[in-house]
Amino acid sequence: MKRKKRFYQGSLLFAAAVAAVGVSGCSSQKAGTVASGVETGEENQQNTTDPDMQGAADEKAGADGKPFYAGMAMSQTPDVSQLLQGSLDLKDFQDKWVYYDEYGCYGLEYYCENPADPVKECMNIYVPAAYMNAGGTINEKGTVNGYTAATAPIIYQNGVGGYAEADASKISDRNSNYIKQGYIFVSPASRGKETQSADGTYIGKSPAGLVDLKANDAEMAGDANKIISIGTSAGGAMSALLGSTGNVSDYDTYLKEIGAVMDQTDDVYAAQAYCPITDLDHADQAYEWMYQNLQTYNNSRSGENGESTDFEKAVSAQMSSGYVDYINSLKLVDPESGEALNLGEDGRSGSFYNYMVAKVEDAATVYLEKISEGSLNVPYTLEDYLKGNYTKQGRGGKPGAGQPGDAGKTRDAGQMADAEKAEATGQPENAGRIKSETDSTETRDTGRAVVTEKGSDLSSFLSWDGKQAKITSLDDYLADYNPRMKTVMAFDNLEMSENSGENLEFGDETHQYFHFDSYMPDVLESLKEEFPDEYAKYAEGYDAVIGDKALAERKQLLNPLNYIGSEDADTAEHIRIRVGTQDADTALSISAVLALSLENKTGADVDYALVWDQPHGDADYDGELVQWIEKICK
Repeated sequence: MKRKKRFYQGSLLFAAAVAAVGVSGCSSQKAGTVASGVETGEENQQNTTDPDMQGAADEKAGADGKPFYAGMAMSQTPDVSQLLQGSLDLKDFQDKWVYYDEYGCYGLEYYCENPADPVKECMNIYVPAAYMNAGGTINEKGTVNGYTAATAPIIYQNGVGGYAEADASKISDRNSNYIKQGYIFVSPASRGKETQSADGTYIGKSPAGLVDLKANDAEMAGDANKIISIGTSAGGAMSALLGSTGNVSDYDTYLKEIGAVMDQTDDVYAAQAYCPITDLDHADQAYEWMYQNLQTYNNSRSGENGESTDFEKAVSAQMSSGYVDYINSLKLVDPESGEALNLGEDGRSGSFYNYMVAKVEDAATVYLEKISEGSLNVPYTLEDYLKGNYTKQGRGGKPGAGQPGDAGKTRDAGQMADAEKAEATGQPENAGRIKSETDSTETRDTGRAVVTEKGSDLSSFLSWDGKQAKITSLDDYLADYNPRMKTVMAFDNLEMSENSGENLEFGDETHQYFHFDSYMPDVLESLKEEFPDEYAKYAEGYDAVIGDKALAERKQLLNPLNYIGSEDADTAEHIRIRVGTQDADTALSISAVLALSLENKTGADVDYALVWDQPHGDADYDGELVQWIEKICK
């Protein structure tokens, strides 16, 4: 370790709370007669202030008796002068903790003192009440689930989706079980691809979001050596980055720019990555490798669907072939068998292909075993499930965004990303997040009605002998169960615009978006004679990727594969990766390569699996996330 984490100083709460280089100067919102009127897109909470802490907010209350921030939406940026000024000494914050009676915890909202965007460089911190005294000091004798204020794990859960900006979550039924388990719950906000300053400058492009997550720091109860990062989708990519880029010096310049304290560490103890949208350098190649034989796309989020054009099919073939070369260049090894993993030229043979098939089969095996033993709360028998003799609830298409048969439409990546941000962190059918008996299955309105659907007959590709599930082939599984959602060049979009999600992520301060795929210039050159019109339309934009050193740096900093195994990186001790088998947002091989690279190049304890019948989101079985946390922390 290059820097030392601290979590305790005398009777004061003194913790490096998150995967964090500390923020230089923090501010916090002061408690009022209501804990907060701030909304983050979740339901308002009925909060009660601890009577012993009453009066702390009086000096900051407005004429109506409410704190100055009451009713302020998190998407609004408050005047920095309104934020209370503080320091890293807890005596400045002891009277600002808010008691949440409904959830049995204290909460504190922190802000950077001089942030690029105050609301997007903050964090909310929630501590079980047993660990604190009313005056804001530690209760050293308090225990929950065998943990104390000095030993409790710190859950650091980001809300990033689609590489967009993320608000800091409030304590709610959705996350309060962390508190019941005795964990500290920290939710950071961060800048994203669309974040702009008052003068219109883009201040959230890569790697801003990751830097914000690294830089958030606070002082609180909890073991700073047991920080566990959790994220989903692009947030899963961020969690993977936090787990694999600890204390890497490449980020220091960016951290210093936002005033981070550079004498503390930013590595984490563990990382949970759900369906990580990562390795964007090879994401388009991977997607075309996976769906090379399926050129009909159907994006239920946007309602757009169609058939790839001849040009797109030619691009797909080239990208798929390039991915074969890429996989073989990695020299991956199956950690269990020691077998070298490679792909045949056709992309549908070789040990890596067999490895991916086996992962899909393992996921099906676990699911079917659970049905057989009756441990899943599902309304069907195993036989009925395989034959599709049941009904289920699902989401219909997005109204007004296109109807079946609208072939040839350009995918609206912005709609996809917005839906991803809204849905990836809380689909009703996803079981990865911690649940309670009072947990609501309602999600943010995505404009898609809940519909009843008939189950799918899986017997054409999936078989079960009572012990092991088998699929006939990867293509059969994809065609019948996990079909193509996105068009060719799904990430570095051909029709780059303000609606192209990942293109927006790689823009800079003055450019909203950029192309970023470094393989596409050669692909276009090889197709120049066959498709001269398309070459003329796209070549100049993609050619600009080559030689753009600033863009190359932004890409470097956003890909964990560039740092896994590096001597400069302190990798998390434990990394857990879960992806649903009905996830068509990125290729399944992306998470597999991430896991294999970690297992081949580091000493990390890697727990990687696909989860059957789960879409893009928190793919998991009820309780297994908590079981993993308990296993690695006790």
